Amino acid sequence: MNTILKNTLKITAAGSIVFAIGFATLTQNPQEPTAVKEAEADISFFNGKDGTEFTRAMASLGLKPRPYDFNGNVMYFASGYADGKTPADVMHIVQNELVNYGVNKRNYSDVTPMQAHLRSVDWRQDKNGESFEPIQDISKAYISGEVIPIEKSSGYIAMAGVNPKKSYEKVLEDYKEHKELGLNEQLGGYRFIDATHEPNLERTMITAVWSDDEFSSNKFENKSFIKPPPDPNIPACIGCDRDFRMKSLASDEPYTANKFTTNADLDTTYNFYRQAMINRGWNESGFQHKMNKLAQHIPEARIQGRFLNLEKGDQAMNIIMLPAEDGKVNVYATEEGRGAQQGMVKLK
Repeated sequence: MNTILKNTLKITAAGSIVFAIGFATLTQNPQEPTAVKEAEADISFFNGKDGTEFTRAMASLGLKPRPYDFNGNVMYFASGYADGKTPADVMHIVQNELVNYGVNKRNYSDVTPMQAHLRSVDWRQDKNGESFEPIQDISKAYISGEVIPIEKSSGYIAMAGVNPKKSYEKVLEDYKEHKELGLNEQLGGYRFIDATHEPNLERTMITAVWSDDEFSSNKFENKSFIKPPPDPNIPACIGCDRDFRMKSLASDEPYTANKFTTNADLDTTYNFYRQAMINRGWNESGFQHKMNKLAQHIPEARIQGRFLNLEKGDQAMNIIMLPAEDGKVNVYATEEGRGAQQGMVKLK
């Protein structure tokens, strides 16, 4: 039971990390986006807006894509695992498959991660885009829709790529003129894959997140997307700002997730949600006591907050409250139908 609870907490935390990493490279400016219609996810899956070759490559590996509305963007998520393989092994397998489906022109397993180079650059001193020259080939690949390594360690590997609305040459020209990449105005799609080694289980966990080609990075600015009505089952805490809302677009997978930020302290936030959910007919599950203890004492999950595990009829809800570095509290709330969660699949 402890193993199941630990993995639940780790996966929940990892979900937030995947999105945070995936979009940390994007700058955001206000605009007036339109809301996503639920039918658009199915349409985009077949008409190529989601980067069909990439989707097919993931499916061929056994990573089944699941569509979501994330702040008005259609996003796809897939997860799986590989027994007895390291993240480096997984990267090589994934890179080969991306080549087979025409996403990549070559296998990039041997290249230096892009982040390692970019962290060593003083962009303020770069006058003519010279910072790109040592990594011209992979930076061009990255901004042309190919998926390249951006982070490497013995236990973790991340790969990413973007589909810009402008050519690589135009992106570089704009950078030289304005001293910024401005991908928020040029980005048409995004792809992110990571592989994390789990030595205790002798396997590597794989997650993939990608968008259709109508992706708008501006919608990830919490003031620049059309906010849907409040969720009837999960209230915003007092003084909370909602950072994102995610909803499954698959009819067989009822699932919603919200992230709030508040200036209130952990105990105040926890007491608010506990009472508010009880008032709405939710009950603490039989695992609540154990989950709350584990949420505060699992170093590998990096959780030192509060946890609510709730149930009502055939619905289940988890609310995780975590302290942020700026003194605020982040609140992650997920709701799903019982039996709706799909287990991870084994990499083919």
